Amino acid sequence: MASADDITSENDSIEQLQSLQDENAAALRERLDALRQQMEATPIAEPAEEDSSEPTTTPTESD
Repeated sequence: MASADDITSENDSIEQLQSLQDENAAALRERLDALRQQMEATPIAEPAEEDSSEPTTTPTESD
């Protein structure tokens, strides 16, 4: 049978783990918010329009 000290120690450990989880969750939320703001502030690049009037060639390496 577990002693009162063992139970108290186990409860303290659980509380410490829960506290760390809360801190990690808060840090992740802050980072996510910062990334979301950065993403919203960054304009999306429009694809360049291709000029079909000029043929495109791929340079080849000659031996």
